Amino acid sequence: METDVTPSTCPSTKPAHRIGVTAALAVAALALIGTGCASDSKSSATTVAGASTANAPAASVPSGGDVSLSASAADASSTQAGDVALGDATPFGTALAITAAVTVQVADVRSAVNDLPALVGARGGAIFDSAISVGDPASATATVTVKVPPADLEGLIAGLGGLGELTGRIQHTEDVSEQLTDTANRIATAQKSVDRVRALLDTAVDLDAVVKIESELTVRETALEQLLATQRNVTDRVQLATLTITITPNPVVHHTASRSTSVGSAFGTGWRGFVRAVHGVAVALALLTPVIVLAGVGALGALVVRRIRRGRRVVAHAGAGQASGE
Repeated sequence: METDVTPSTCPSTKPAHRIGVTAALAVAALALIGTGCASDSKSSATTVAGASTANAPAASVPSGGDVSLSASAADASSTQAGDVALGDATPFGTALAITAAVTVQVADVRSAVNDLPALVGARGGAIFDSAISVGDPASATATVTVKVPPADLEGLIAGLGGLGELTGRIQHTEDVSEQLTDTANRIATAQKSVDRVRALLDTAVDLDAVVKIESELTVRETALEQLLATQRNVTDRVQLATLTITITPNPVVHHTASRSTSVGSAFGTGWRGFVRAVHGVAVALALLTPVIVLAGVGALGALVVRRIRRGRRVVAHAGAGQASGE
């Protein structure tokens, strides 16, 4: 008896042996991609794409009444890492991340906070964060974080002198040129790896091979996105310097009143001294009153006992005289 066997077909309508060969080739290609990533690490650096900085929200003080901070963030256009404007040539790399902090003493913190947005905006900067307390003018403080183009940083700090007196400054500059170059190389390698896996996915026909390739593609795309995020973060630090401004009120100077040498002043001083002395004596007497009372009672009791004894001795002597007379 003959059995009619109809060969099964896969979704691609190709023979089973050809599907097996395709899956084997897909797995082998994935292995080759892993080894190819190492050789691609020596490729030249690609252009570093800058990321535009989002506009910072306006900061306000709920309890400060008319005190508010509002300044539109400076538009940071996309530039290349090598094209970042950092002023004149420096002995370092072309990409410098600058962080600075200054302290300013002013006569009126509220007024200085109100004038700060215009000063920052004139230098192409923007206010990104703030912590302000102006309830009591004597203890009012304000801490404002500003983003400004590095070329305008010195001009902004100099302009803060118009608000008050600069009493302190700290600045840190980090050369991130090598970090940007290394990140760009890694991005180029990761991008080529993603492109190869995508091309392999387009030719895959076996379901198991497709699942494996898609999983590998997800891993490589995630790594690429992380590298791109790192690149944007470092580029933003280069394009905009960070300046923290701390505003404090001027210290209160206590003036010592000059002493008068007039007769009336001398009499008043003497009278106040006399009153203090009498008050001190009265307080001392009040404290000693219980002791004085107890001492008086004891002395009175001793006097009474002494008189009683004296009376008894007198009576005894009188009785003795009468007895001798008889």
